[in-house]
Amino acid sequence: MSTPAASYEEQRYSEDLSLWQAFRAGQQEALGTLFDRYAQQLFAYGHHLAGDDEAVKDAIHTVFVQLWAWRENLAAEVAVKFYLYRSLRRELLKASTVHRLRAEWPPRPAEHEPSIEQQLMATEDEQRRTLKLTASL
Repeated sequence: MSTPAASYEEQRYSEDLSLWQAFRAGQQEALGTLFDRYAQQLFAYGHHLAGDDEAVKDAIHTVFVQLWAWRENLAAEVAVKFYLYRSLRRELLKASTVHRLRAEWPPRPAEHEPSIEQQLMATEDEQRRTLKLTASL
């Protein structure tokens, strides 16, 4: 005999799978229902991972937009909740990497490397010395 909690989880899994299949078939309402069902949980999970509420909201939005765009290529049977969690985690990681790369661009020159201006001045000085030496010969 199954426990009430197990029965609830089985029913929820079955409902999610039905919604997933309807969404894959092009029913926007099914995707909306999945969003309504999981948005708060995804936000809490994303906040735990990233701590930036706006980044989490953007990532959740991106996940659902991408799901809609790629719905025909998605697997027919998935554990919807865990698929959404994994997708959000991946999107937050991608956004974090892009943000970090943008913060580091353009790359800062190393401390021991002369700046472009210093390199140009050194080249000009070298050319002047070469001209003086040539003129004195």
